Amino acid sequence: MIFSEKYADQRVVRLDHSEMVSDEYEIPKGWNISVKEEDEVEAGAELATQDDAVIKAQHAGRVRIDSGNVIVSYEVKETEEYDIPTTSRLIVQDGEKIEAGQPLTEGPEPAHHPAHQRPGCLSAISAP
Repeated sequence: MIFSEKYADQRVVRLDHSEMVSDEYEIPKGWNISVKEEDEVEAGAELATQDDAVIKAQHAGRVRIDSGNVIVSYEVKETEEYDIPTTSRLIVQDGEKIEAGQPLTEGPEPAHHPAHQRPGCLSAISAP
């Protein structure tokens, strides 16, 4: 459970957001690709070489090779916490997946409400 350290009359809603992101590396002709399809690479891993020149991965992830390009896919996770007044009635449950724009409480939502920005999963709802 999470309790608001700011105010005793607040609940905290934590929104976990994750998405898959890909970095695509165009490998010039004549370069040697150093990785294979489905390899797991670390940030800084060698992807391709030509003589002393090296192309390295910016992020850790899983490799795909498409038309001579190396694509490294990885998951980006973010967690945000929001204080919700105890006078607001929550209409979502702990662990529920939400979509962008989905209301979390009854009544009008403020324009800056997290559900208006992106989808995610509620990982914790707590009351004082």
